Amino acid sequence: MEQQAEDRRARIPQGVIEELRGLIEVVVRTIVNHPEKVVVDVVPGASRLIAELHTHPDDVGQVVGRNAHLICSLRSFVAAFQGKAGVHMDLDYITESENKSRRSAGGMARRGA
Repeated sequence: MEQQAEDRRARIPQGVIEELRGLIEVVVRTIVNHPEKVVVDVVPGASRLIAELHTHPDDVGQVVGRNAHLICSLRSFVAAFQGKAGVHMDLDYITESENKSRRSAGGMARRGA
């Protein structure tokens, strides 16, 4: 099973990872007050890419939006890109409190897990 995960990771073109990172950064930087603090880490998982979005703590409300409409739209955007790239993708928005729990748990905590 470990070998299958490695094979899937090897099949994901590096250009797809960079393009996904760039697209999310461009969109998010236009809506936040601290665009220099926007970071997107794309982590190849066993069967999909996981884009982890990090922003300044003051920008959480702007990224999430009223009734979570903005973050849902960002996830739809990633889903559309997923179809174009032919790779399964997820978007996780990592807030400052989640960063702290990740550090205390050795980096293994994930939203929804």
